[in-house]
Amino acid sequence: MKTLAVVALGLSLYGITLPRSVVLNLLTGVFKVQYFRPDSLFLDRFERDPASCNSCEPEASGKLKLVLDVRANGNANTATKPPASLDHYRKVLQQVFDRYKGRVAVLVVEKEEDDARLFWAGSASEYLKLLKAACEVSHSNHVPCTDGGMSSRAITALVVDHDMANDQQTEAMGYIQRLSGAGMPTLKEVQEFTARKAELTAVATSMLAGFKAAGVDYINFHWQEKDRLALHATIRFLKAAGGGLPVMSDSMGQRNDDEAETLSKLEAVREEALPFVVWFSADDEGARSLVNPDGSLRATGKAFQATSATLK
Repeated sequence: MKTLAVVALGLSLYGITLPRSVVLNLLTGVFKVQYFRPDSLFLDRFERDPASCNSCEPEASGKLKLVLDVRANGNANTATKPPASLDHYRKVLQQVFDRYKGRVAVLVVEKEEDDARLFWAGSASEYLKLLKAACEVSHSNHVPCTDGGMSSRAITALVVDHDMANDQQTEAMGYIQRLSGAGMPTLKEVQEFTARKAELTAVATSMLAGFKAAGVDYINFHWQEKDRLALHATIRFLKAAGGGLPVMSDSMGQRNDDEAETLSKLEAVREEALPFVVWFSADDEGARSLVNPDGSLRATGKAFQATSATLK
């Protein structure tokens, strides 16, 4: 594989019930990644117990820098509500930086903020206010910040809506075809798609339009879709729609065990020069892990391992 722009490669390992020493060896000895994305840190829990984010602690992540996803409240099954006081939010967030001083590489603010059911129960404007407050704290600690990463479904809706609004029907049809792996949709089917996604598109458009003013350093997105050309198109759309800011992903993965897809995605993000890419390795949320439950590597894990070795 030819060497392209260097990507800072990270990993998240969810659902692995192995000793911490084994997991840490996977991160630093086997995959040799530069960054680790621990479980989400919830500020309300952190305020009660600063060690509440177990995977954030050095015992779990060693000396790896953290791509740290911070949520104000909620849990894995409950969406975050806008905090009652942004001043208090800033105060507790600063305590997080104090605890993990020198270890946070990027602050990720919330998670898939376009998803009102699972992740963000507030409005777009409320999220942007929270994002601005978080970025101010992050920047005061000399750490870049980014949004929580829009979901694949929101980004798909945004790209198709953009193409249709700019009289690029053929591009919109081709984008949907590549993502679905099925036949070319008709123009009517694309129009019906945009109509079904209108509410999601409106929310995501408002958020994306406000990210740069909120102070983010990167535009973040989540991606498990297979097609490489669609990935390229998505990244380029986000760069343009995000006001020229660089694009990163703190959750990229796949839904199968095809090592060719792993290599294709990693090569694509290097071609696009993404500054940070964290691979979501888990048999969860429709994704497939790079490793088996016993810690041995799947074919995709071996492909990821080979690629990470070229990024030193």
